[in-house]
Amino acid sequence: MEIQEHTLKDGSVIEISRDGNHQYRVNNGPKMSNVTSMTHSLSDGDTFGIAVRWATNIIRDTNNFDGALLAQEEGRMGGEMLHSAVQDYIDNGVISEDSETFVAWLQTAGKLEQQGLSWVTSERFVYHPDLNYAGTVDAISIDLEGNIAIWDWKTKQRDSWERNGPYLSEQAQLAAYATALKAMGSRWVPTKAYIMYVMRDGSYTDTREVDIKKGMELFLASQAVYNLVKERSKKK
Repeated sequence: MEIQEHTLKDGSVIEISRDGNHQYRVNNGPKMSNVTSMTHSLSDGDTFGIAVRWATNIIRDTNNFDGALLAQEEGRMGGEMLHSAVQDYIDNGVISEDSETFVAWLQTAGKLEQQGLSWVTSERFVYHPDLNYAGTVDAISIDLEGNIAIWDWKTKQRDSWERNGPYLSEQAQLAAYATALKAMGSRWVPTKAYIMYVMRDGSYTDTREVDIKKGMELFLASQAVYNLVKERSKKK
């Protein structure tokens, strides 16, 4: 169980906890589902076909029927390593040169910092008091004009990224986080939201701005489907 204190704009402090199943509580209240679990209904085109082609290519290239599973696990672990390295950099100023993805991230982050961007905090728990969802924001930044932005890091296989690009679920996820920060009365109210896609081979990054309004519309539609399925499953 992880517990964070979050200072609101009125000066009050709340506690947000996250358990091993990524369910959240505020001040030890009822559990709230996480944002990512609510966005599974969003898909872009033939996602099943994309997954089949990806798995087929992995099996062909590795000559191993378990290659797709191993690649998926390596991707998950690589994403966790990137998040950990970025958090250590933002919170403690530690630079890890062991990770290709982090080095690629740092090159882009360095350019942003030269333009006046500063990192405020990382890996922050957020929640929406009315819509009953929660999640973790990868990072929060502030620029020279005092504008707050939130960030999310995604690792991608280069060939898959160049064929398929970003997913709607990723945009909905970040828009939900931005909306939650405002709704919960946080001292950090973002006006911008960005996703930095980092290629797993460290070759480059691609930063995309998220339209918060449109992304939130997507999230609300996906949340409605999630709640409907959850309610029907209780009746069985």
